[in-house]
Amino acid sequence: MKKDKQKRKNPPDPKIGQRIGELRRNLKLTQEELAEKMEVSVKHVSSVERGVSACSLGALAKAALALNCSIDYLVYGLDSRSYLYAFPPAVIDILASNNEKEILLLIDYLSIYIRLRHPESD
Repeated sequence: MKKDKQKRKNPPDPKIGQRIGELRRNLKLTQEELAEKMEVSVKHVSSVERGVSACSLGALAKAALALNCSIDYLVYGLDSRSYLYAFPPAVIDILASNNEKEILLLIDYLSIYIRLRHPESD
């Protein structure tokens, strides 16, 4: 007797889709915009958000990047973003801006700050 060669798929976790949808709406992104960033179809984003389809790991990573969160948050609901709350809002705005020039200036500033505060770490 031949074994069934069909792939066994894990059922989608509806909580992942709920988190993706909630973050997308909070960021005021459309499903079309998120789909473009994830490099998937709008239909797939909709299916994931409704808990009908699962995301590949690659698409999940792209979703996390687009939604400014960790994969841990999308999968497990663990808010590993809480470290951001320690930063002043201006720093968070720079990080969220995706403006490479501003981010590099911030990195330079933080490097100088660390050297001044902790000279023994040089």
